[in-house]
Amino acid sequence: SSLIVKTYTEAAQSKLSNDGKQDSLADHQVLTTFRSDVLLLVPIVADKAPAGVIVLGLPKSIKTLSDNDQKLIQIVSQQVGLCLHLERMKAQKAEDLEAERLAAVSMTARKLAHEINNPLGIISNYLTSMSLKLPKDNDIQEELEIIGEEISRISSMVNQMDNFSQAAFTRFETIDVNAVIKDIIHIVRVSLFAAAGLKITFLPDAMLPEIKTSRDAIKQIMINLLKNASEAMEEGGSVEVRTRRTSPPPEPRRGAKAGGIEIIVADNGPGLSESIKAKLFQPFFNTKKVGHSGLGLSIVDKAVKDLGGKIECASKVAEGTSFIISLPLEKP
Repeated sequence: SSLIVKTYTEAAQSKLSNDGKQDSLADHQVLTTFRSDVLLLVPIVADKAPAGVIVLGLPKSIKTLSDNDQKLIQIVSQQVGLCLHLERMKAQKAEDLEAERLAAVSMTARKLAHEINNPLGIISNYLTSMSLKLPKDNDIQEELEIIGEEISRISSMVNQMDNFSQAAFTRFETIDVNAVIKDIIHIVRVSLFAAAGLKITFLPDAMLPEIKTSRDAIKQIMINLLKNASEAMEEGGSVEVRTRRTSPPPEPRRGAKAGGIEIIVADNGPGLSESIKAKLFQPFFNTKKVGHSGLGLSIVDKAVKDLGGKIECASKVAEGTSFIISLPLEKP
């Protein structure tokens, strides 16, 4: 019964008067709010479809608008409708472009998956053969076990290459995040940092609780962030990884475990400008040299969201960059 709603659905201008005849309580409340005797209701149309209503309260001395004022308000309405239409087109175009990009990545990934798994299988077999030839108490056994775990993780990732259209991590278990990060740092310290003259330190929170999450996702997140940090510091530097428990929210939801944990990866590299930070997690956005896909941080962003968490970046030019990952004790 609302005249405002009728103006919207029929896309026809109308007038609402404070004469006690309006049937809608909502219309009466709008009149009261405007403190006007007359409201001019002008429909906004975007691409031939209703998009809104301009509610114009007229002063008490005016019961209707002049022809010039009528034309002016119609022009305003048309411009608003045009702007809304253009914004919708812009948003839709961006979504279509993103979908095309991700579809291309997905198709290429599926084609590569089979070829990648073949050499991975051969490497895995060689590792098993080497392990059998060595004594069980040999120090190299631990190194071979870590390499084997990483090859298995790569194989699992390859089998879920459609990484942007569905959650890639489905196996959730209760894990010690400090232990997982310690293993990752053990791997990258030599391969990424020592060879480039960089330093990496780990400051774990000894009271950090175990959380129910994906071990593979944590590994993928950390390797991408540490790789990015090492590549950003071309003139040397250091990375500090910290963990800590976050305070519980003021009003935790019933049945959910309060609080969570944070993982901080901070470097003292060149830092990032505000314009780069704004696009940091977009797929294919890349500030590195040729040979980088620009997918690393978008993969990190999606992995964190798959775990029910969030990631933030704090950075200033010449002052370094920090990534703060917040994860719940259990995925919501």
